[in-house]
Amino acid sequence: MFVVYIFLLSMVGFSAQVGAYDEVSLKKLNALGNCPSCDLSKALLYKANLEGANLTGADLEGADLYKANLEGSDLSGAILCNTTMPDGTIDNSGC
Repeated sequence: MFVVYIFLLSMVGFSAQVGAYDEVSLKKLNALGNCPSCDLSKALLYKANLEGANLTGADLEGADLYKANLEGSDLSGAILCNTTMPDGTIDNSGC
């Protein structure tokens, strides 16, 4: 019974991380303000100051950019699918 319980707990922990942003990518964005081709899917970037950030080709699927400052940012080639934009709209252009 104990083994089954541990197995179930490990599966819950594993499933919570499936499809989430890459922690290294988020740290890179926070440190450098740039993260081209990074996996930021489902990242909470609410009110983030991303002014002038290079996010070309970044995976922003499901990311929350509500009230983020994207002035001068480069999102060319970024994956925008179910992405909450700074104005609160949902962008599905990359689905």
